[in-house]
Amino acid sequence: MTKRINQIISYIIPLFFLPMSGCFLWEKPIFPVIPDIYEPAIAEKEVIFDSLSQTFNDVVFLTVRFRDGDGDIGFNSSDTTAPSRFQPVINGNINPESFNFLVDVLELKNGEWIPLRAIDAPLDDVISYNGRMFPRFQEGDKVGPIEGTITQEIPFPQLSYAPNTIIKFRVSIKDRGQGYPAPHLSNVVESDTVILNFR
Repeated sequence: MTKRINQIISYIIPLFFLPMSGCFLWEKPIFPVIPDIYEPAIAEKEVIFDSLSQTFNDVVFLTVRFRDGDGDIGFNSSDTTAPSRFQPVINGNINPESFNFLVDVLELKNGEWIPLRAIDAPLDDVISYNGRMFPRFQEGDKVGPIEGTITQEIPFPQLSYAPNTIIKFRVSIKDRGQGYPAPHLSNVVESDTVILNFR
């Protein structure tokens, strides 16, 4: 099962400068082509009332800060349509390559961190929290270093989880592998803990 998540993207393309003889020379930073998440993920929760279902949702805003040397982060519409390797569905099956924001949600149970499951869910019913970053952070096929933040908005219906469920997130991102045989996968970072269905 894939959970619907929304996304907020903010980013900057930095240029650093060095003083020289009273002038300033602008220089592009040098980052590796493998995406790098250089700080722990930040997880912030809001409780929102759903007027349609008349229930409360815990909505977590999950933010990571990253940098990438060639800027091939994010998809546009052509990246996710056939015959692209990133199209969401291939032969009727969800394509795991179509996700570039990868999230594992873990809950603390009996002193151990295990995959989060809803109340009474079967053991094999693990929800996917992976998402897709849109649009491309660079226009077209432009190549260059970028640095920025990505925030995913993930809802957790309170009725689906036991009171005071403690969770944390493990996050990584993928680029498009522009000019390479395959996408590059970043390092994995963890968030601080969040309490679902707080009582």
